Amino acid sequence: MSWSAVALVIGSVLAVMAAAVPALVLPTLMPTRAVLMVVLDNSASMAEVDVPSLENQLLKRWDVATNELMNVLQDRANGTEWTVGLVLCAGHAELVCLPVQGLASLEPFIRGAGPQQQSGLSGTDLSSGLVVALEAAMASDAPARAVLLISDGENNATPPESGKTMQQLGQVAKALNVPCHSLEVARASNSNQKTSVARRNLKELGEITGGIALQANTTMQTKEELDKVMKAVDTVRQQIGEYKRWPMNAVVAISAALFLTMYQFLNRNGY
Repeated sequence: MSWSAVALVIGSVLAVMAAAVPALVLPTLMPTRAVLMVVLDNSASMAEVDVPSLENQLLKRWDVATNELMNVLQDRANGTEWTVGLVLCAGHAELVCLPVQGLASLEPFIRGAGPQQQSGLSGTDLSSGLVVALEAAMASDAPARAVLLISDGENNATPPESGKTMQQLGQVAKALNVPCHSLEVARASNSNQKTSVARRNLKELGEITGGIALQANTTMQTKEELDKVMKAVDTVRQQIGEYKRWPMNAVVAISAALFLTMYQFLNRNGY
């Protein structure tokens, strides 16, 4: 078969296809509604004044954590898909705010809380805080969920009120498809055997669930690390939306014309 005949066949086939009005059908990606449950350590150790600001002034761990959290949430408050809930966690975990839309509804609960020593209880029980957060997240009908634990790296309530270890809860969160992120806010020298164990447990929690575990030693680092967490949280908000048709008849028609023109040229020149 000559080259001109090949061009004629291809051009003819493309012309028929163009007449059939072909279309490329692809799914669209769209952001889902999402629930973020924040577990905030309000144990007595969060009152420690050891986190340097940009002006090199030492600030309370609690103030740095809550102020930067509010700033980061404010940056994302314009999206209608966001709802955020709050769990306070010291020696006992308590759901203080169900997932709400809009920062104005959440802010009073954060500003009205603070580091405290709970009567009859001591330490920080992040495991029980995670249990409460997971229960609240799963009670929502939002298709995307995530948990963020903010503490000073101490998780020393023994035994945990929930009776569950971080690893056990990580497997539960993984089965529920809820990524669990964590951020430690404290001075760089806040390290001992207990904080090292807690840090390792939080890292394993992130690895199990698809979350990330970060540490921040200054106000600037706290903001930067919270931004990383929020970007990670955003990744769970993408879902397959409706399928969209992209008409292809113009492209196919142009291709057909090109091959038919090529046929004429090749035929005139004896190919």
